[in-house]
Order: sequence, then C-alpha cells, then structure tokens
Amino acid sequence: MGEEKEEGREEEEVPEGFLEAVNKFCDAYDFIFKRFDEIYMDYLRGEDIRKQLRNFEKIAGVIFPLIRDLFSREEKVKKWLAKEHVEEEKIQKIMEFKRRYPGLESEIEAFIWESYGYFHLTGLSTRYTFDPRHGFPVIELHFFSGSREILHLRDPVGWIYNLARRIQEEVKECLREAKGYDIDPDEIKRIEKVMRRIELDLEDMRKIIEEIKGRRKGGE
Repeated sequence: MGEEKEEGREEEEVPEGFLEAVNKFCDAYDFIFKRFDEIYMDYLRGEDIRKQLRNFEKIAGVIFPLIRDLFSREEKVKKWLAKEHVEEEKIQKIMEFKRRYPGLESEIEAFIWESYGYFHLTGLSTRYTFDPRHGFPVIELHFFSGSREILHLRDPVGWIYNLARRIQEEVKECLREAKGYDIDPDEIKRIEKVMRRIELDLEDMRKIIEEIKGRRKGGE
C-alpha cells in the first residue's frame, strides 16, 4: 500500500520548469497565437508543417513542452495548473490554445516522435471491398504520421492478415532480443494490453469464420 501511494504521488509531481513555461507562454501570448495562426492555416491547406514546428521549437524553449503536454495529456496539465495555483486568466489563455487549433494534436505528436528518431503512426484510414472475380474481401489501408501518408496497402484480407502475423512475429523476436535490458514497465503494460485485445479479437474472428463456413455449407 505504501508503495502504491508513493507511485501516485510521483505521478502527480509537477514537471521541472512547468511554471516557468506557463509564465513565458502567457507573456508571449500574442506572438504565439499569431505564429500558430499561420501554421494552422498551412495545416488546413494540407501543407507539411514539420519545418515550421521545428523552427518554433528552436525559439520557444520551455514553452514547446507545455504545448506538447497540452495536446498529449491535457488532464495532467490541468492538475499541474491547479497544484501551482496558477491564476484563472493564465489558465484560460493556455486552454484556449488547444481549442483554437483542433487537429494539430497528431501533427505535434508525429513531430515529437520524429525528433526522437522514430516514424510514428498517428492515424489509419481503411476501406473494405469485395473482389467478385476472385472471391475474396479486400482491405485498403492508409497509414499516417500526422497528415503525411507513410504507407499505403491494398491487398486480399488473407495477405494483410499474414502481414499482421509477420509483424507480431517480429515483435516477439524483438522482445526476445531485449530480455536482458531494463525495459520501461509502461511499455510492458502496453504490450500486455495489446495481447489481451488480440486474444479477444481472435475469438471474434473464429466465430465470424464459422458463420461464413456455415453459410457456405447451407448453400450447397
């Protein structure tokens, strides 16, 4: 019980530099919104805004992590603001930022991960069709990092599912190779959560396959 309470306290700790970032954000309020009005207009026109975000990050200093956290963990930001007894006027200015630029969340998330050296998936668009010539369902997949498409696949469902199996196989091998490292416990929890979802999905898929096979038998 004592350890759980200690963990809870650590989770609620206000990050170092948070209050400084809040004050600097509010001091530069007009400049920040003017700059992001320009960035947001380019985003709405479908332009790649990574370079603009990179330039802003260079001059923003501690302000950029505040913006990042506002989009990625808004509830924690609200708790930190309350814990630091930030004035209501400043809170409203900060919260207005997210309300004013809807849609930038995935762009900022992708930008942050790319700055760490990763290609980060933030969105997936799908389309399902049926090919009567060959008798198989077809999946079309568009993978996005922010607004940028990073992969497009269109294949029969069996081929796509085999790709999913190959990816899972590589995840398994990666974990086997990494067993000797100090892996972040949160990463392990994420993997376990996905495993549970896969197990549930497998049960549903077995039922669907049995229904399909049953209809075929009934039609013979």
